[in-house]
Amino acid sequence: MKVLIFQSGEPLHIDPNIRPMRAVNLANKFIERGHEVLLISSKFDHFSKKHRKSKNIIKINNRLRIMLLDSPGYKKNIGLNRLWDHLILSLKLAFKLILKKIPEHDIFIIGFPPIETSFILSLWGKLNGIPTIIDVKDLWPEIFISRLPRKFSWIINILIYPYKIMSLYSLKNADKISSISPSFLKWSQIYSKRKNIKNDFVAPLVSPKISLTKIELIQSNEWWESKGIFLKNKPTFCFIGSLSIAFDFTEVSKAAKLLENDGLDFQLIICGAGSASNKIKSLFKDIKSVYFPGWVNSKNAYLLRKHSIASIAPYINTEDFVKSIPNKIIDSLSYSLPIISTLKGEVNDLITDKECGLSIENDFREWKLSLKKMISSTIYLEKLKVNCEKVYLKNFNYDKNYNDFILRAENLLGIK
Repeated sequence: MKVLIFQSGEPLHIDPNIRPMRAVNLANKFIERGHEVLLISSKFDHFSKKHRKSKNIIKINNRLRIMLLDSPGYKKNIGLNRLWDHLILSLKLAFKLILKKIPEHDIFIIGFPPIETSFILSLWGKLNGIPTIIDVKDLWPEIFISRLPRKFSWIINILIYPYKIMSLYSLKNADKISSISPSFLKWSQIYSKRKNIKNDFVAPLVSPKISLTKIELIQSNEWWESKGIFLKNKPTFCFIGSLSIAFDFTEVSKAAKLLENDGLDFQLIICGAGSASNKIKSLFKDIKSVYFPGWVNSKNAYLLRKHSIASIAPYINTEDFVKSIPNKIIDSLSYSLPIISTLKGEVNDLITDKECGLSIENDFREWKLSLKKMISSTIYLEKLKVNCEKVYLKNFNYDKNYNDFILRAENLLGIK
């Protein structure tokens, strides 16, 4: 089977120190099953906000090639420049298809968003009888409205109307829809008024677990100590992710200050970088128990999680996060690491029903009580860890979920 995967805004096999996401994981699993994959993406790297310095077509091995399309790029995740980038990207994709620069494939796996590229591939698939699976990972275009003041909503509704038409076409005409959570999948079906929903499915954003050699463990521990952080010395809480406007650390900082004043021995390690880095760091400037080591690679993240007693997830409750189960939550579960989260919806239900952490209001009093409870009760903490492992193995196992995805794709072509 020849598989075309389109996914932009994610790491690729050619990127340094990558954390595999949907594009890489899907490509690897299709290859494991003996299929050929063409992975199409943008030459612009969403995370570094720089253009990749590589050829436009890269042969990784006999079964995997990557095709990069040129686009202008953008500096902010939300803004007109990003929409312009996606428009140019979709036009480049359309020209490649029309001019036969992209060989024929048996099936399209289409990452949604971007909306424009999803529309181009969905339309091409429909015209040429190629089965399509739309993989929905964000609530575009409706999320545009929630990000702006209500007084502008009527203007935004007019401006995004073409995006609605393209989204509705793509979602309605897909042979199957996959999505990252039950709520996301339901939104996709209701929004597009799909009739054929029996074959749609949930595909969580799981990643393969890693392990380190003895030498790698020693090197990672030395790296942490070079930052003045000693992971084995005291109860450790961690956050690993982008320091963006998606999170609110204000109440966490207040709680950490109170715990420090009470003489409690602990440390909170906040890893990552992003648009809100300086703002977040300023909240903790007088708190000695909190560290900001910056961006960490997968090996150093592994050791941090292994020596932490819980992870924190101070999300702001926007609709897209409420409906999803973010990869930070799944990553914690994969390390049997209890979660303290402020998210409602899917994550709240998961944590509450499966007892794999604490779901709280974003209030410094609740943060203080939760952090203190994790530190003071070893028996309680062990119970949560056991539950985390059970939830991961049942719902978020990497091989199980991606093998299921591949089987569903094969079934579309009658492969058994």
